[in-house]
Amino acid sequence: MEYIIDLLPIFIPAAVISAIVYAGVFFALRKRREKPKAGIMLAEYVMVGWVLMFIYVTQLNNSFGGSGMFSYNIVPFRMFYVAYRYGPENTTLIWQYLLNVLMVVPFGVLLPIVSPKKFCKWYTVTGATFAASLATELLQLFTGRGTDIDDLTANTIGGLCGYAVFLIVYSIIRFISGHKAEGGLKKITAGVLILAIVSAPYALLPFLGN
Repeated sequence: MEYIIDLLPIFIPAAVISAIVYAGVFFALRKRREKPKAGIMLAEYVMVGWVLMFIYVTQLNNSFGGSGMFSYNIVPFRMFYVAYRYGPENTTLIWQYLLNVLMVVPFGVLLPIVSPKKFCKWYTVTGATFAASLATELLQLFTGRGTDIDDLTANTIGGLCGYAVFLIVYSIIRFISGHKAEGGLKKITAGVLILAIVSAPYALLPFLGN
């Protein structure tokens, strides 16, 4: 929760900076594409804001995990092993892992909205999230933040969860609007299944170490 509180003071300036950056990009590309709908423009603006916030959290602000020293972890899901081995009182890192998942959910939601032709499948969204997270972790080798494979897996899972949320909401909207022949129920089921699988380890936390 303290991470979220730390971010609150920068929301307003971040919104202003995002608007300036988006306006610049929009006018630079206005002759190369058709004018997008208002909803797409809003999604693009939010995407710009999310990218700037992601860079700030992962690269510029050491209060979100920076140690100023070279460090790395190459053991996947290490925090789950620690909690299982030493008991539920050692679950702080697991909740930090969850925050890393939640942080990237907007990316998975927004990608298929702003670029539906390129990111209409779960594997394209997951691949883009993995690539962005991998680049971030490699860059952190040189910025004193440390590199952690758990951050990579958490971010990738977050992108997949975001796509699942998009899939559920989009399918429901399409179903309500009368497009019932597009496999909406299957897509909703797939989205719910993805979220259930990701959430399952957290439901087991009270039983760890018993």
